[in-house]
Amino acid sequence: MAFALVAGCGLFAAPPASGLLVHQAVDGLVQIHWFFGVDTGTMDGTYATSSQLGRGTLHISTSANFGGSINTVLVRSDGMRMTGREAPDVNGFPNLVVNLTGTADIESASLTLTQVGGTHLQVGSGDAVFHLQGSIDVRRWLGYAMVDVDGNVSAFGSMGHLGRAPSGSVAGVARTPDPKGYWIVNRTGQVYALGDARPHGGLRSNTLTRGENVTSIASTQTGDGYWLFTTSGRVFTFGDATPYGDLHNRRLAAPIVGAAATTTGKGYYMVGADGGVFTFGDAQFHGSTGAMKLNQPVVGIVPTKSNNGYWLVAADGGVFSFNAPFRGSMGAAHLNRPIVTMAAYADGYLMVGSDGGVFDFSEGAFFGSLSGSPTHANVVGATAIG
Repeated sequence: MAFALVAGCGLFAAPPASGLLVHQAVDGLVQIHWFFGVDTGTMDGTYATSSQLGRGTLHISTSANFGGSINTVLVRSDGMRMTGREAPDVNGFPNLVVNLTGTADIESASLTLTQVGGTHLQVGSGDAVFHLQGSIDVRRWLGYAMVDVDGNVSAFGSMGHLGRAPSGSVAGVARTPDPKGYWIVNRTGQVYALGDARPHGGLRSNTLTRGENVTSIASTQTGDGYWLFTTSGRVFTFGDATPYGDLHNRRLAAPIVGAAATTTGKGYYMVGADGGVFTFGDAQFHGSTGAMKLNQPVVGIVPTKSNNGYWLVAADGGVFSFNAPFRGSMGAAHLNRPIVTMAAYADGYLMVGSDGGVFDFSEGAFFGSLSGSPTHANVVGATAIG
């Protein structure tokens, strides 16, 4: 953010009204501009916005050294407050850093400038009436990546090409909070950390029972841990992942084929091939297809960003919505290859076929797919950001 601090009266014919403007650029750059006119004393303003900033680091700096301090508070729609911390001065001017976390919308942003040792903010010499104008540029990452059974990763949009898993029989992929890292897990529970993903280990060779395989991996909100889910409904935690329970003592009508963490990171969902849904932690049950006759088995589950519902997808592209808005499906379309997974994306979801075909049912940008590229092995997992 660059602030222009202007001392003196009469520089503006009329001070602008307090407010905040939000602009979403085509390339995914979110720009927040605030402006207000103040007399003397502590400057504080709170402005409403529903712009989703996503994750990242926000840098705030002034363009003048006013001999005071600067602070800001961003409040998410889920009530979490993100405050700035002082950072080294930039060109001798106060600087602030805010670490943005989570995916909830930013509902309000407040900015405070205070002079050290007093209530008056000084610019130059003496008290002054001045105007403050500034803007925040925050990159909203948008993109997705898919992994094939041999461990090869194909990335699109903001997601980066960070390498491949050195072994085959891959089961799934999960990303870090930014698009600069991901974990790949194979069916035996070996986990490979790429980019800025930190390694936390995997399953020992004798952990799984006969016929049991790892089917999914989900990362924690901090990006410092992950859960592994098996076809038997067992859950294994690594790093800072918290165990919220599993299905190891239950007899399942169909194997677990997909899993997803809640958007708060305080729970998770599992789904069986029959569409049976199992919830743990703060995951809420809103129904399933366990009692329905399906044309094709269910292959994935994605929770809504509000954590109040979820979508299921079947191998034929049919989508089942539970307390979630229906964004569309491929159930009535002819598919070259079956759908193998689903990933949360923007305000909806992506579904991915085993041939790498991507079907986007969200407001997020489409960056391409592998459909028509016969040189890769079958895709088995996908992850997205945005």
